[in-house]
Amino acid sequence: MKLYLLMVNKALILAAGKGTRLAPLTDYIPKEMIEVEGKAVIEQLVEAISCAGVHKIQVVLSPNKYSIVRHLGSGSKYGVEITYRIQEDPMGTADAVSICREFVGKEHFLVAYGDTYLENNEVIRQLIEVFDSKKVDFALTVQRVSDPDGFGLVKVDDDRNIIGLVEKPDPEDAIPYKIGEYYLAIRGFLVFQSSMMSYISETQAGKKGEKWLTDSLRNALDNGCHGSVFISKSDIMDIGAHKVLNELRERKKRIE
Repeated sequence: MKLYLLMVNKALILAAGKGTRLAPLTDYIPKEMIEVEGKAVIEQLVEAISCAGVHKIQVVLSPNKYSIVRHLGSGSKYGVEITYRIQEDPMGTADAVSICREFVGKEHFLVAYGDTYLENNEVIRQLIEVFDSKKVDFALTVQRVSDPDGFGLVKVDDDRNIIGLVEKPDPEDAIPYKIGEYYLAIRGFLVFQSSMMSYISETQAGKKGEKWLTDSLRNALDNGCHGSVFISKSDIMDIGAHKVLNELRERKKRIE
């Protein structure tokens, strides 16, 4: 059996977002610390990353989220080594990744969004397998969705190589990304070769003054880099909205 998991041994968890959509709940607790099925979402995420064989994690936080540090600690109880990096100003996901350049060094790395609920821990391992087997510069986890509103979208060829992507398009701009009755939405996890850090660090701020990973990836594609996708059939959910939290709680009630 081939050991895919040895080639990606570092992960970044992005947890610096304000969580405004979950107010007033997030006035008292970081959204990543909200419990789903009796456990903080970010704790579940750390366990999933550990299960995928990735054992060095750096968590990117905003200055007001030290409760996450207190909860996760050094990571030893999860079988990982956790360090922390503060993103002083909320300048977007590309900025959050680029400030971890020293931690990443010359190694391939996983990026995970800290407010992601993962139904199946195998998703991260499967993404790394795609990254390894396709020998691409980056790979993304995506899901088929019927409504593209609020998602970053990708367009792929018949071999699932990425040929286009866009961050949260307007309905008209989303049309070219439709595949039959669905779209491929970027969900939760990305894997990069270390060389991708140069594109991420050079990302320019957009209209709102923030630097987004989708712009980094688009620039990389324009310069001859290659990306692929893993299409997950298991649910990957951003818990940063009351609607999603309510849906998860309703599911739990049905199971019980």
